[in-house]
Amino acid sequence: MTGKKISELQALTELTGTEIIPVAKDGQNYGVETLALLGISVYDIPEPLDDNYIYTPEQLAEIKKSIEDGKIIRFGGWSMPTVYFLEDDGEMVFDIDNGDWSRVIFTIKANGEWEINPPVDFFNYVVEMPNIVEGEELTGTLPAETFGDLLERLKRSGNVMFRYPQAGGSHPVNQYDIGISFSYSQTNATIIHAEGTREFSIIPSGNYTDRPVVSKQYQLITTRLNDYMYDVSGLLGKLAYRDGGGVDEKNMTLGKFFNSNGVLVDDSTGKLSYQYVNIDKSKCYKIKISNQGVGIYTLCLFDKNNNLLKSILSSVDGYFIFTGVSKIGISGINNQNLIVQSFDIQDLTTILNTQQGNRALYVAAGAKYNEQTGFYELNGLTDITEEQMKTIYTQTHGAQRMHNRNNVFEGAGTIRTNLPFISYFGIGLDGKFRCAFLNCAALETACVTSSIAYAADVSYMFERCPKLKKIIGQLDIRNITSNVNVTRMFYQCGLLEDVRISSLKVNISFAYSPLISLESLQYLITNAANTSPITVTVHADVYAKIQDEGQVDWHALLAAAEAKQITFATA
Repeated sequence: MTGKKISELQALTELTGTEIIPVAKDGQNYGVETLALLGISVYDIPEPLDDNYIYTPEQLAEIKKSIEDGKIIRFGGWSMPTVYFLEDDGEMVFDIDNGDWSRVIFTIKANGEWEINPPVDFFNYVVEMPNIVEGEELTGTLPAETFGDLLERLKRSGNVMFRYPQAGGSHPVNQYDIGISFSYSQTNATIIHAEGTREFSIIPSGNYTDRPVVSKQYQLITTRLNDYMYDVSGLLGKLAYRDGGGVDEKNMTLGKFFNSNGVLVDDSTGKLSYQYVNIDKSKCYKIKISNQGVGIYTLCLFDKNNNLLKSILSSVDGYFIFTGVSKIGISGINNQNLIVQSFDIQDLTTILNTQQGNRALYVAAGAKYNEQTGFYELNGLTDITEEQMKTIYTQTHGAQRMHNRNNVFEGAGTIRTNLPFISYFGIGLDGKFRCAFLNCAALETACVTSSIAYAADVSYMFERCPKLKKIIGQLDIRNITSNVNVTRMFYQCGLLEDVRISSLKVNISFAYSPLISLESLQYLITNAANTSPITVTVHADVYAKIQDEGQVDWHALLAAAEAKQITFATA
């Protein structure tokens, strides 16, 4: 991958409207996205001014809140996420890595004093692996204690070293986990390592699998079709197609086709053609071939020894990257509809900083791009522009997995909607939504959940959202037993029509919402859980419809409410 001059990265920033940060590696410069564009909320710990510096109670509270809010914690401007530990005695311990393997343990005590110490056993376990052959899967058994050691390391910071003997040499090759991805439980541990090209999984017995994978960067935006083939049409294909940078690889030979065993067979019809394409791992391939009947295989995948890995009978149409594949065989009718092209995807970080690259991030987060209209679609809105989508992503993506959503979007005055929250709140794991959308002046649709959110506090949740029409998801508020926790929930929501609230036990007001739907109020009453009288306050226009005997369905709310000890009132 060729690096870029600083001036080129600055020009790319101006061209794309996205800040590209120059990062030096091997004497070259590479561009990466800012944390802000990725929608990640960052907090920088204030650095001590001198050896006698004492953190104030306000600073301590701010640091602790930033941790609890799920922000990325940094120190000294270092961009690597900091691993932190909150001790029972109020002490905060930060395991800080600046990306060059120079690490420190920075501790802030409960009284505001601080200290910096060298790390303890940076690699507390080295996984000794057998010889590795690129593209091959390893299985075997390591000492049983390996599982426990790895688990402990992952819980601390995820830094693990894998050491493989070098093929044909006497010196070991060290390959480090660079923190791309890891997960663990009491039954297994999995680490993406070797710069994202391998996945190591181990269970308590010590049995492990170490297999090749497509780089984790690609996995986020690809569809795995089989063990060797990934469809990247959602991102790289559109990029390559729109940029027009493809190389025509089609060079078909008439007279043969591939069978299920990857063997070339003579064609008696005189219509079929074939060709081989050597696979370059730095490229993606646009392949379009129509199936021509039983026994005629459109695509065959071969390893470096020409052994068949996979044969595909069905039609193929998309942009693909391959892993563990040395060459492919293609057979079909050679006409203008048969396409074989290659595109250079080596500089993926730069691609991800283009508008089309950002599009893949938006789609992966839940939006849909409509090729016909040129607009994004999200939460029922079908006319979201590129700039509006960027705003939505930047301001709401980082909150998708938060549990404490108090004030999460407060003052986000330009978002028309938000990316769907991912976390599922069960009973006993209640979501905090106090002031969550307060002062979101442009908000039209709010997505709280795709199913049910059990909310413990919804006070001021949608206050002063004048354009809000619809709230997606069911808000179950069974654990709210005080009017305080629903205070001004819909204050000045003049366009609100659709909301689903269940398990209501306290008074609630829709006084500023003359357009609230019949269905919303029916749902509220039917699913209420109060055991004593409560009041639902509505706008004067709504109250008039409820009292109007001529509007049968609206008037029926009175009897339904009375049966649930609910009284309607108007402001």
